[in-house]
Amino acid sequence: SCSIGNACYFMLFDKQTNTFSLSKLQALGWTIVVLWSYLFFALGRIVLAGDFSIPDLNSSVLELLGISYTGLLTARGVGKSFPKNDLASTQPKLCDLFSENNEISLPRLQLFAFTLVGFILYLAASLNPDFFNTGLPKIPDTLNALFLVSQGGYIGGKLTGASAVNHILPRRITAPFLSPVTIYGRNFADKTTILV
Repeated sequence: SCSIGNACYFMLFDKQTNTFSLSKLQALGWTIVVLWSYLFFALGRIVLAGDFSIPDLNSSVLELLGISYTGLLTARGVGKSFPKNDLASTQPKLCDLFSENNEISLPRLQLFAFTLVGFILYLAASLNPDFFNTGLPKIPDTLNALFLVSQGGYIGGKLTGASAVNHILPRRITAPFLSPVTIYGRNFADKTTILV
């Protein structure tokens, strides 16, 4: 069966790392928020004022969408070379959005927090009683700059990540540990030490 929950799950899911993707959350979230507010604004003007013209989007909204989609595409490219260090055999969890290797990642947490705060503030501004006269909320340049800095920290965190182990076969071995173990991952250097 297909539901909104399942659709969101698959849209946020990253098959390569078997985790939820923060960059997908940001891009998808801003697309939904901006699309909803734009449609609400356009239909409201038609119903309330009889204005059938297509309303203009302010440039700050376009900048915001540009930041989130540039982050998504960059994160996808970086993720192929520097994958997230989480085992692909583990179940995806919501904390994947702000953690890595079972630890909270400050760059990810910052981007996650500012993204949620941005969603809430933008939607709250869209409920302004004067909304149909003033148009879509303008995002201050400083807030867009903050999103850009957070996105840069997130991408930088991906670039400077450690070696990534994505699969270990077999997943379980019994003593006396005579069976060979195969570790799959990327970015291993000579003399990399892995505690299993």
